[in-house]
Amino acid sequence: MIIATSGHVDHGKTLLVHGITGIETDRLEEEKARGLTIDLGFAYTTIDDIRLGFIDVPGHIKFISNMLAGVSAIDFGLLVIAADDGPMPQTAEHLAILNLIGIKQGAVVLTKIDRVPPERIAAAQREIQTLTRGTFLENANVFPVSGTQRTGINQLTTFLIKTARSLQRHQQQGHFRLAIDRSFSVKGAGQVVTGSVISGHVQMNDELILAPQGVSVRVRSIHRQNEAAEEGQPGDRCAINIAGNDLAKAQLHRGNYLTSNPHHQVTSRCDILATLLPSETMGLKHSTPVHVHCGANHVTGRLITLEGQGLAPGKTAMAQLILAEPINLWFGDQLIIRDQSAARTLGGGRVLDPAAPGRGRTSLRRLAELSLLAEPKPLTEILKNWLQARPDGSSRAQLSRLFNLTDFEIDTLLATNTFIENKHGIIAPEILQRHQQQTLRAIEQWQTANPQQPGLPLQQIASLTRINNGLLSLCLEMLIKDKHLSLDGNLYRLPNHAAQLSPPLISLWARVEPLLAQEPTKPPVLHELAKQLSMEPIAATKLLNQLVGAGFLLKPVANRYFLPAGLERLRELVIETAHGSDAQGFGVADFRDSCGIGRNLCIEILEYFDRTGVTQRIGDRRKLRNPGI
Repeated sequence: MIIATSGHVDHGKTLLVHGITGIETDRLEEEKARGLTIDLGFAYTTIDDIRLGFIDVPGHIKFISNMLAGVSAIDFGLLVIAADDGPMPQTAEHLAILNLIGIKQGAVVLTKIDRVPPERIAAAQREIQTLTRGTFLENANVFPVSGTQRTGINQLTTFLIKTARSLQRHQQQGHFRLAIDRSFSVKGAGQVVTGSVISGHVQMNDELILAPQGVSVRVRSIHRQNEAAEEGQPGDRCAINIAGNDLAKAQLHRGNYLTSNPHHQVTSRCDILATLLPSETMGLKHSTPVHVHCGANHVTGRLITLEGQGLAPGKTAMAQLILAEPINLWFGDQLIIRDQSAARTLGGGRVLDPAAPGRGRTSLRRLAELSLLAEPKPLTEILKNWLQARPDGSSRAQLSRLFNLTDFEIDTLLATNTFIENKHGIIAPEILQRHQQQTLRAIEQWQTANPQQPGLPLQQIASLTRINNGLLSLCLEMLIKDKHLSLDGNLYRLPNHAAQLSPPLISLWARVEPLLAQEPTKPPVLHELAKQLSMEPIAATKLLNQLVGAGFLLKPVANRYFLPAGLERLRELVIETAHGSDAQGFGVADFRDSCGIGRNLCIEILEYFDRTGVTQRIGDRRKLRNPGI
């Protein structure tokens, strides 16, 4: 069981941990010189085969960010209060933080009882009752102790052992995540990172990703609760020795993560369910500057209210955080929000969407979607309701990126529900049926108004229906399968509407199609194609452009004509390359390796996908405009 001490400075937290474990947690020379805990300290002890781990956090207001780095994934909170002082400002703030991040179990330790008379102890206990009312420590056990005389230490230890025995094991749900709060080098071993395991499972020789840098690393060894181990799981404090070709000490920072999630992302904009502490005297205004803590991360940002013009004390509402620098976040992560000067804790929040949109963030549709994510229900039920309400569906990559789901967990979700999955994504059947009906109506209306045209390409149908290309492709595939539509070249039409080509074009198409089908992703340049057709380039261009107009060919670059299937295959390869890239995106060479075509043609094709909204160029790298496809 992992236990965090908390409370005001000089209330005896470090002495208490020493009394239980025999370990001095102040490791810095400055801490020893000043008698003041500055950074996180750690201690472990085994009693009656039960392993207890303690995180000793600093109590001084100047080091509250260090305190927050240590309590992100603990099992039990010990609120330490000195009997002579009673509850102090940092006592209340630490309690509020533990409450905001969702700690469910804890106890209060009343220290320094040897320094005060019995009536002061009784008064302090009454103050504790008032302080803890309405928190997870209301009605919790209070243990009067003396660290110097060891009074009450044995009773507290016995209670902790009993609690640890009854502690429920954490579920190993999701990809492995460890929030890094410390890193150092060990001679002969290399780099070691320590932190709390938030989700998933890790074992020796696992391949992990250092996030947000996107550096691949391998697990060389694991220490769990300060003992050598073969594996780590949620609820464990782990020290992991990692190695990697691109790993440098300068890349390791408090606030980084180790993860097995290949779709990890960094974000500078997230939607949250925000709570303002009832102790605040004023509400938060729209776009308030704040400090944000999550795991061991600490960044600044602005809080944008999505419901009304502010957030009142004691209230909870949906909001958006715009962060000054990107960090790793996933659905369900708990945040602490502090004021602009980082002097006090304002409240907290739970991440609903770590990849929140900037536009349309207060639309009724968007707020309805966030309301589904905010419901206090099991994750499987939240996911089911969320997918059933999403008009664009989702994808495996998006489910993994937002919710940290493994492929097995996605398979289980699909197996226990009626969602439809194919290469274009995952969608609820009723949503798909609605889109199919909309698509069919749009094509029927267009062909009624344009009887002379042979059909419509996908892009034109997308502009009529405003359905994204991936989902629209799925709708069209299903409509063709059910014989509601036919496909000629890249033109979709009603089955009773035949494409009309002139005799010269029919003859040309019969010769062009097999030539381009030989290498559909690398068709010949115009003069080579004209030579194969025994035509002059100018004459060939005129007729080939007519086939483009009729939808049988596509011309994404200046001097080549593609079959629609060939260009669609290149689009799929772009998406595969993007999903396999790191957080910085992919380059021309990455795409060239995926598709096997020359560099110049690669550049032209990528520029075409930039123009058509598939990709977005950022310097010499590219990312998908819609990562969910």
